[in-house]
Amino acid sequence: MDCDRSNITVLIVDNDDFSLEYLANILMALQYRVQSAKTAHQALVTLQDPEGWFDLIITELSILGMNYGFDFLKLIKNQFHIPVIMMSKENNVSLISKALENGAAQYIAKPFSAEDFKDIWKHVLDAKKEKLFVESLFVKNEEQETLSHETKTKKKACKRK
Repeated sequence: MDCDRSNITVLIVDNDDFSLEYLANILMALQYRVQSAKTAHQALVTLQDPEGWFDLIITELSILGMNYGFDFLKLIKNQFHIPVIMMSKENNVSLISKALENGAAQYIAKPFSAEDFKDIWKHVLDAKKEKLFVESLFVKNEEQETLSHETKTKKKACKRK
């Protein structure tokens, strides 16, 4: 199964100009819509813009303006609920594990290639499925509360009769 990548908007966050441009070119060649930011602050401003909607964020682990990228990752996951792919030159198991444990959807080691980003649309699809599942739980809870309230009202009416 494949996805229409042209409907997916990706925000890239990296303070290295070469990596930023190289990754943007890879993603655009794969037909993703791309926007970039050089610092965590710039990324947060971009994310808070009501005009911008992002399906996925790809960020360097050691970005400017945040403590080693993990704070940025937690903030994105908690406030914006957008899947995040972490990338770094550091390729040790403990760092990769920590990134994944903190909520990263994927970890990509630099130097990367186009092949590393070919299937990132799957993270967007998974996030949308999860969102639909959570929303359906809220709908079911609201329906149950409504039914419960109606049942209590009917019981009170019967007792009065």
